[in-house]
Amino acid sequence: MTGSGEIAKRPGKPEKVRVQRGTLERRLHTFPRVDIALVLLGVADILSADQRKHPGSTEYDFTRIISELRSVNPNVVILLGKPSSLSDNHPKRAGSYKGSDWATEYPKLLATIDKVAVTMTTEESPVDVVDFSHFDVNDRVSFPDGLHGTRAVAAKMAALWKEAMAPYIAEKPRGWTEKDEAEWKLANGNREVAKVAASE
Repeated sequence: MTGSGEIAKRPGKPEKVRVQRGTLERRLHTFPRVDIALVLLGVADILSADQRKHPGSTEYDFTRIISELRSVNPNVVILLGKPSSLSDNHPKRAGSYKGSDWATEYPKLLATIDKVAVTMTTEESPVDVVDFSHFDVNDRVSFPDGLHGTRAVAAKMAALWKEAMAPYIAEKPRGWTEKDEAEWKLANGNREVAKVAASE
């Protein structure tokens, strides 16, 4: 992940690769400020040919996302979620699925998330881990397809995210300035004006 027009080297690739980028950057700049970011990804990488051919690309992507978030707000708090696994009988868990080896790669993903949290955390911008890996994906009531949880599971996840955010939520976010306050009031005011106009 790079800025527009930049060239980046991904780990394990000797050649330079133009990385399609810009969506996250553009979206970040549509908000007055991002103070806490919840990041939950990595499962698809286990089944990705790119990850198998180029070990380390998942770690690289995590670090680039964190760097991009910090480019907008150096004091942003990042919460990295450890995703739940696949059920024992899930077809994508089989070693034959696209050549993946879930039993080997899933623990590596969890270890990568821990590593990124330790190496990327700073006093100004902490990186914490929120663990969903203990969810029982073999419970067919909670995980009907062995991968995606029900609304009840989503509620449990939301509670864990909320618990992780609690220490960082205050009357005013970390590093909040008068400029931030003015931008927030302007954006919030614009939303209220839009609501009134829509109701008329």
